[in-house]
Amino acid sequence: MAGRAADLIEIPATLWQRAAMTEALSNRDMGRVFQLVRQYAGASQTQLAIACGMTQGKISDIMRGRQRVTALEVFERIADGPTNITLHRINIAVTLGDAGAAIDTARTVNFDQVTVTERKASLLIDTARAFLQYSKHENACLALRAARNWYHSLSVTPT
Repeated sequence: MAGRAADLIEIPATLWQRAAMTEALSNRDMGRVFQLVRQYAGASQTQLAIACGMTQGKISDIMRGRQRVTALEVFERIADGPTNITLHRINIAVTLGDAGAAIDTARTVNFDQVTVTERKASLLIDTARAFLQYSKHENACLALRAARNWYHSLSVTPT
C-alpha cells in the first residue's frame, strides 16, 4: 500500500534476493528495479522520485522504458537515495532547533556510505551545529575538527 510522499520506503530484505530483482540489477535496468520496489514495497512514483532526487515524471519515464539510466552519476544518486533522505532530516532537525533529533539521526549514518563530498561536509557541519544547540561545545568542536581533517585528507599537493 502506498504511503504519503514524504514517508520512507521500506523495502523488504527479501526483495533483493528475488530472481527478477537480481536480473534487473545485473542488467542495470532501473525501470524494472523501480517497478519491483513499487510492487513489493508499495512505493509511489513520487516517493521514488523524492528518494532518488528526481521528478515523478522522470521516474515514470524510466519505469515505462521511455528513458534508460545510463549515467554513473544518476546510478549513484539512486543508490544514495536513503542516505540522502537521512542527511536532509538531520539538516531539517537542526534548522528547526531540534538538536536531539539531529544528533540521534546523525548517529545512524555510516559516513563511508555518503559518497558526495559536499554531503559529507554538510553532515559534519550540521552535526556540529546540533551539538552547539545542545550546549555540547566539545562535541561540536570535535565534529568541526573531523570536517577539517577529512577535508585536508582530500587535498592533493601540486607536483
